[in-house]
Amino acid sequence: MDRPGTLTVKIEGLGILDDVKNQFLFAPQGIEKATDRALNHALKAVRAEGVRIAREKYTAKARAVRSRIKIRRVSIKNARGE
Repeated sequence: MDRPGTLTVKIEGLGILDDVKNQFLFAPQGIEKATDRALNHALKAVRAEGVRIAREKYTAKARAVRSRIKIRRVSIKNARGE
């Protein structure tokens, strides 16, 4: 459930990753790690863009804006990043 003032980013169309995973059955954990790292990288990019947008609209330090943005990183145990 989203709270007021929160931004939720959903990435759709990741079904192709299952196809790629099936093609590389010899190293499925390696592919999962690579996918997790790529998604974490994307989350950082989204946060950076959010900081840029907020700084254009408001007079706030980037550090202050960044500290208010919470990121839950993707991991093998937690396949959902927020």
